[in-house]
Amino acid sequence: MPETRVNSSGQIALPPSILRYLDLHAGDRVEFHRTADGRVVLEKVGAPAPPPLLRPVGKSNIEEVDVEVEHSAEKPPRRTDS
Repeated sequence: MPETRVNSSGQIALPPSILRYLDLHAGDRVEFHRTADGRVVLEKVGAPAPPPLLRPVGKSNIEEVDVEVEHSAEKPPRRTDS
């Protein structure tokens, strides 16, 4: 990850790669959040939220099944249905 220095006024300049990644431009606003493990996260204000995780509604009719997978060094046969 790129790094930068804090100047005597407490300001930092974000590296160009981070500005591009976050799509930040002059005048954009950012927020800082502390996480439970002590990290600080920088987010662009007004950026779209990630899509919600899909969760089944009600009881599902899908059963959990234990599956064993064996790995083989052999190549699978080639398909010939062309």
